[in-house]
Amino acid sequence: MSSVGTATASVEVNCDPQKAFDVFTKEIGRWWRRGTHYWIGFLIVGVLLIILGAIGGLLAMRMIKSGSPPTPQMAIEEAQLIKGTLTSPSPGHPVGPVGSRQAPNPAPAERR
Repeated sequence: MSSVGTATASVEVNCDPQKAFDVFTKEIGRWWRRGTHYWIGFLIVGVLLIILGAIGGLLAMRMIKSGSPPTPQMAIEEAQLIKGTLTSPSPGHPVGPVGSRQAPNPAPAERR
């Protein structure tokens, strides 16, 4: 099994920073290959992201135009049941439009 090491290099230059920068940028072509096509990868990724964003936007617009968002019917019924239970004159007999989720009336033996 081989291990991957790291390499570091540093050069100490006995000149002012502007001169060192000028020499560094003047000779950049010696260590950075010209004609590299890294930008093609960035272009492909950028185009794909734009296409995905457009598709997502069109789907969202289509869903918004198709009608109103779904209502949480079960939560509304539960809230009505709780409100009916809390405002009921006698416990165990909820009042209000609860529909099919209305609690059953307890048997006479169960009332206390």
